[in-house]
Amino acid sequence: MLISTGDIVRVLSINARRLDRWVNDGLLTPVRIGDGRGSRFGYTLSDVLAVAVAIELRRRGFSLNQSANVCQWLLQKTLDELRADWKAGRTLLLAVGDVEPFPKLLSREAVFNNPAIDLQAALNAGVPVAVIDVAEACRQLTLKLESKLPELCCK
Repeated sequence: MLISTGDIVRVLSINARRLDRWVNDGLLTPVRIGDGRGSRFGYTLSDVLAVAVAIELRRRGFSLNQSANVCQWLLQKTLDELRADWKAGRTLLLAVGDVEPFPKLLSREAVFNNPAIDLQAALNAGVPVAVIDVAEACRQLTLKLESKLPELCCK
């Protein structure tokens, strides 16, 4: 299933120019549908998920570069790999500013019960921190796509 630029703009409530800029900057690599003037782009569910997460990170105070790094990290994984991680209990995407070795996909216990991960210290230092349930974000995104774009889900 490929999702058009217009459909992403409608579902995620973002500006088409922002999406075009991310494509031009090489952050996203959509599939080109057609040749010449009538061609358009198609995006996978993984692309849309990465864009949704990047938008959420920007909303939480991450820089464009930090959000782009997380987006690229997510796009290196296939949806099947992500689903395997989710099945193993690793659903939470932990991103902490530009600190290495983040981002990570971890279980809830690994995020909140690990003494090596001090989220409060990062917050106190003014470093942007995000813990996003990527599995839930994907589920919500799929529901949104199905409700707003029923014709896509029937193909």
